[in-house]
Amino acid sequence: ALLLASGAAQADVFINEFHYDDSTSSGDTGERIEIVATAGETLSSYRVYLYNGSTPTSAVTYDNDLVPAGSLVTCGGQVRIATLSYPTNGIQNGSNDGMALGNPSGQVVQFISDEGQIKASNGPAAGLTSTNLPVSETGSNAAGYSLRLTGTGSSYTNFTWQAPALATFGACN
Repeated sequence: ALLLASGAAQADVFINEFHYDDSTSSGDTGERIEIVATAGETLSSYRVYLYNGSTPTSAVTYDNDLVPAGSLVTCGGQVRIATLSYPTNGIQNGSNDGMALGNPSGQVVQFISDEGQIKASNGPAAGLTSTNLPVSETGSNAAGYSLRLTGTGSSYTNFTWQAPALATFGACN
């Protein structure tokens, strides 16, 4: 569960949960990306960039979205959670795809990938190599599941990625 230690801290902003691939024959539904700010910082100036890594050494961005401001939630301490929702098949789900989180200054604060590492050739992550997650959705997951962080603390490094589990978008993991 996403639980944060009490007390004031500088915000750590990161991707906390996402869903991109399920086993429905009609396509991937309920695709979402959740962003967390651990000290309750507003998220409305952050942006998520989606990368197609079908050529892992030259991944290209195919979509970018402004993150909503989010809602304050108490998960041990107060955090702000915002969720981006995508249409059916809106997030690429082949091997070696990823996403970058950019801060209000346009700097990449996180660049992650699933099903293999990628190197961005354009967009804000150009020249950066992603951190490949140790878990993935492989198309055998039921709709309503996601990859998400679990742990306790006030920074991204306090958490670990969990295999597909029931989605908790907008709430503490």
